[in-house]
Amino acid sequence: MRDSTRNNACPVIEEEKQVGRDVSPESLHQVILYNDDVNDILYVIYSLIQVCVPNHQLATKICMEAHEKGRAVCHVDSKDKCLQIKRQLETFGLTCSIEPI
Repeated sequence: MRDSTRNNACPVIEEEKQVGRDVSPESLHQVILYNDDVNDILYVIYSLIQVCVPNHQLATKICMEAHEKGRAVCHVDSKDKCLQIKRQLETFGLTCSIEPI
């Protein structure tokens, strides 16, 4: 991700993963967001908020983790829901995958 916020402080908050109550722990999957050199950080934050992240602070944390470490978990849920989230993020031009936990 291109760093358009290099001089801005990014707030860090504790992440709580919200999972539907009807999903068994054995069937949980996670959506992984990957860093890229195409999408600007603010665009990635916007995209995460539109698709699967409830607030700006958490979207910023996820985005910065992907930017710094190359990947970040952006959603945890059933396999079907994760596939849906992955497809939606891809329509925004983001690179992601799903994997079992």
